[in-house]
Amino acid sequence: MNPIVPVLGAIGLIGFGIFLGISVNSGSGILAYAFCGIFLLLSLFMLLYINQRIDYTSKDFIYRDMFCIKHHYEYAQIKKIKYGKDVVIYVGHRIIFMDSMATNGKKFARIAGQYAPKAEFITDKEKSINNHDSKLFNGNIRNPREFIFIYVLIGLLPVCLSIFIIAITKEVNLSELNKQSAVISSYNFDMHEDSSDRLSIRIDGNEKCFVTWKMSESSEKYADFTEKAAQNKEFDIYYLKADENEGEVRIYQMQCGDTTYISIEDENKDNRETRAVGLICVFVILLVWLLYVAVSTYVMCNAERFPNLIKLFVKPSYIISNKKK
Repeated sequence: MNPIVPVLGAIGLIGFGIFLGISVNSGSGILAYAFCGIFLLLSLFMLLYINQRIDYTSKDFIYRDMFCIKHHYEYAQIKKIKYGKDVVIYVGHRIIFMDSMATNGKKFARIAGQYAPKAEFITDKEKSINNHDSKLFNGNIRNPREFIFIYVLIGLLPVCLSIFIIAITKEVNLSELNKQSAVISSYNFDMHEDSSDRLSIRIDGNEKCFVTWKMSESSEKYADFTEKAAQNKEFDIYYLKADENEGEVRIYQMQCGDTTYISIEDENKDNRETRAVGLICVFVILLVWLLYVAVSTYVMCNAERFPNLIKLFVKPSYIISNKKK
């Protein structure tokens, strides 16, 4: 078992769990929930990978899958054994995979081959005959599909990140917001944990604290706001329904009569700017990824021309042809 797999799973579980919490808290929508949910499941499966284990004797063996379910087999049930950098055992309807980091994986494969004489035993040399993989990277690299898989996987990450950025920075329409009309009972500016001044408002008939960063204490709008509040004028406050269960509710729009003090358009403008910056970063990441794929592919296809450079992209154990001209 490769120990890095469950570690990456644990990191992914925590990371995408945080993303999911942020998405739910900000009301990002079904697209962000689906994105986080899919990667949470993938991370969970990677974490459960640590549970896999094989216990064997000279008579039989027991395979414990990622869900800790034990499967008992006799060696006669083995149909095929693929022996190489990784070991794959085909037994019954099940495929047991042991990667190159598995403890005693190759030892078990050799024992299984001895006690299962009818099983088809395939080595890397035999697999290379009439194998289309030999055409990839001009046949210079072992297990070339692993590199292609990694290229695709890394390429999907910025694409998924862009979907997530678009989801959490979506523009909000006034029709999506809840409206509260009431007299303001108290208000004050306080220092938030991010060291920015914000206006905190409390209204009659609602114990929630309404907050906004869109009004300055020195602005003309704030002076007019304080005057209207002192006159016990009724204000219309708009906020997301999802924020109702929170201790503090973010104000998206606030107005009194014909005067608008906080506009939803300001919030949407910030979202558009954040989205633009985020997508530019994703675009840069994609360019770097494309450049890396192009350079590494060219070097691996011409291993004889770049015997030293290829070692920057490929471990020596993966290199088949690395001869200087």
